[in-house]
Amino acid sequence: MNILRWMAILIVICGVIGGLGYYKYVEISNGIAEAANYPEHSEATEATVSSFVLHTPETSVIGEVVAPEWVTLRSQKAGKIAKLGFQPGEDVTNGQLLVQLDVSEETARLKGAKADAELARISLERAEKLGKSGSISQSRIDTLQANLDTALANVGIIESTIDQKTIRAPFAGKSNAGNLVVGQYINIDETLAEIVSDKPTLWIDFRLPQTHHDLPIGTEISVALKGKAPVAGTLISRDGSVSSENRTRLHRAQIRTSDLTAPHGAFVVVKVPASEQRQLVKLPVSALRSDAYGQFVYSIEQAEQEGTYRAKRHDVDDVTFLADQVLIGTGLKADLQIATNGSFKLYPGILTRVVDALPAEEEPADNWN
Repeated sequence: MNILRWMAILIVICGVIGGLGYYKYVEISNGIAEAANYPEHSEATEATVSSFVLHTPETSVIGEVVAPEWVTLRSQKAGKIAKLGFQPGEDVTNGQLLVQLDVSEETARLKGAKADAELARISLERAEKLGKSGSISQSRIDTLQANLDTALANVGIIESTIDQKTIRAPFAGKSNAGNLVVGQYINIDETLAEIVSDKPTLWIDFRLPQTHHDLPIGTEISVALKGKAPVAGTLISRDGSVSSENRTRLHRAQIRTSDLTAPHGAFVVVKVPASEQRQLVKLPVSALRSDAYGQFVYSIEQAEQEGTYRAKRHDVDDVTFLADQVLIGTGLKADLQIATNGSFKLYPGILTRVVDALPAEEEPADNWN
């Protein structure tokens, strides 16, 4: 009797469980069938085709403008200024008198030296005439010749002193401002004037570290003053050795004066090739994404059904930004369809629709680009 009762209870329990299971099965099947009627989630994005471009990376250094001809004139002798042939800051011509120190003493000494030289010359000529007839010894003639040479040397010394006290412009150019007046006493090695020539070309001197690749002579560079458009220049020379102080090598470029209005000694920004020309993939900057694993882009590739696409992640490296473009060195190849605007909505495998233009949308705040 008890066995029959327990069997009945067991049959009832099994029936309840089976009924609940069947009900759940029908419910899930209906849910699956209903979900199948809904389309798969997709996102829209703009796209472009990746392509290779030739690019030369650049590096910026500080350079200095150097005039091909410039000079600082200093006094070789001390004395008072007797005459000024220019006003500091004016343009000067080649050979123009700039400063004449007082040479009154030297002028008087020069007259005496020239008189002594003339007397020595006359005495020597007479002695040579007498020497032909044997009326005077050869040793006497040699002494008179030495006297003439000594007198002429004294004339040359005094004339050299006058020249050293007469400062002239070695070439045409513009003088720097200064404060010189007649009667002012000038010491030895005191600066009198600085002159910068007005040549059609300027030099740009800059230094590059020893690890920088060798720039061949004739390499094109760009030079710019702050806030000004860059101008083109050409490398004309470089030092053959590296400085032991800072391990850099001096380079010199040449530009046209008409292209860059800058005074001698001005600082400029020089851009030079940082390495050899390379082949890189060029994309809009909106195509590049970043996360904790690095930088990447999404390509849009053909899905299972014709006319459908899915997103595929490509990790990239060696990235260079150029305004609204980005150059990628590794991780991509040419002729890939790359998602651009709207790529932040994608993830690997998502069904993707390519459109010509998206409505204006804000980039997510956590984007790391």
